[in-house]
Amino acid sequence: MVPSIIAIAGERDERYAEAIRRIWDQGDVFFPLDLRLSPALQSSQLELVGAHAIMTTDGELHLCEYGHRAMVQDGDAYIVLTSGTTGTPKAVIHTHQSVRSSVEASLAALAFDPKTDRWICALPPAHVGGLSVILRALHTRTPVDILSSFDPIAIEEAQRRGATHISIVRAALATVDISRFKTVLYGAQAPPSDLPKNVVTTYGMTETGSGVVYDGTPLQGVEITFDETSSEILLRAPMLARAYGDGSSLTDRDGYFHSGDLGYFNDEGKLCVKGRITDVVNTGGEKVFPAPVEELLESHPSVREAAIIGVPDPIWGELVTAVIVAEPTASTIPSLAELSELIRAHFEPWVAPRQGFLAPSLPRTNLGKLQRNTLRTLIEQLPKLN
Repeated sequence: MVPSIIAIAGERDERYAEAIRRIWDQGDVFFPLDLRLSPALQSSQLELVGAHAIMTTDGELHLCEYGHRAMVQDGDAYIVLTSGTTGTPKAVIHTHQSVRSSVEASLAALAFDPKTDRWICALPPAHVGGLSVILRALHTRTPVDILSSFDPIAIEEAQRRGATHISIVRAALATVDISRFKTVLYGAQAPPSDLPKNVVTTYGMTETGSGVVYDGTPLQGVEITFDETSSEILLRAPMLARAYGDGSSLTDRDGYFHSGDLGYFNDEGKLCVKGRITDVVNTGGEKVFPAPVEELLESHPSVREAAIIGVPDPIWGELVTAVIVAEPTASTIPSLAELSELIRAHFEPWVAPRQGFLAPSLPRTNLGKLQRNTLRTLIEQLPKLN
């Protein structure tokens, strides 16, 4: 019998985990609906996965009808959407086996003790960063503090109640004292170099169900190789999702998932991620990887945020373009020449931006991922740096 697809639409609290358990006990597949979105976008998500019903965290079930259905089958556990930073999100189908593999490999790497350790879920469960926290707690049958939002006060209260583990994103570093946690999972492409020792940097994506590389080391069962031509990271692992919502496979004929990220193993055997293939700026035959350049720009005392993007150009192919958000307390705005000089002191000359813009903020997803395509469409409306 084909499972039903049940969307969970309820507040983020302890009942969320109970709703997942209830749906699984019925033999069905759940979809975490993102209630932060507008009603129109929520409807779009429900249509994309083809939900059969919507369940509130109070257990109420409301039937709904959509013509399209994600191609679920027996053994499937949940559907989750990719972040959609470069276009329309994709529905990704994970199985109970992929969930089990992800949870067990993660907890083994973290030396998680179910008798004394417990998680805080402070990230939205509509994405794997938050959802994987809840799934780990369900698997080990340990308590989990599911917070309605990323609230520093609520996080401190959960710490006092015994919470030892948390997963965070970049924006949280400045708002929460993470030094008191036993372990902090931190997912970011270019993490700061001065993170505390209790922070574990992770690499993963929606298709892997969570991080599959911790501090540069692949988790148990994870195989990594690279495309010989492009250096794209290729992954083969038991925690990979079964398929996309339309039934198409994630992997090539050898079972490898093509991540869309560029990387390499350093001399210590650690995975180093250089950035998304689509983020690389190709200018005059040279490649510019935005992440390390953005980190350097953000070290400038007058720069709060920075983005490096490529803008089409008939001569250079793409112009290296910097977009910055100034610190509110900055007395002056740095000039393009000043920023270029900073970059040339650390990188090759072609890395320096040929144009720059000042923005009030950078467009990001709900998880803080930069939306570069959106930014390219906005720069014409922004003032240029002198």
